[in-house]
Amino acid sequence: MFLPVLNVEDGYGWTYGARFGLSNPVGARSRVTFPLTWGADKRAAVQLERLERGPSTGSVPACRFRGASTRSTSATTSGSASR
Repeated sequence: MFLPVLNVEDGYGWTYGARFGLSNPVGARSRVTFPLTWGADKRAAVQLERLERGPSTGSVPACRFRGASTRSTSATTSGSASR
């Protein structure tokens, strides 16, 4: 599976990238995804999701996350030059 990622936030800017995924890698109703983004929010991770049957809700997502994420900010410096 392949899903493009495109997002914009005020004050941070654009985030772009892709999410790649595999269906049923560790049994039925499971998914492994690899989100890779760049721009305002830099992220590389591996996520394992498995849907479990709940008593009254139908399905309950169980998720494990491993990765790193950084958010870049535009640092502005202002000062006066001293003579």
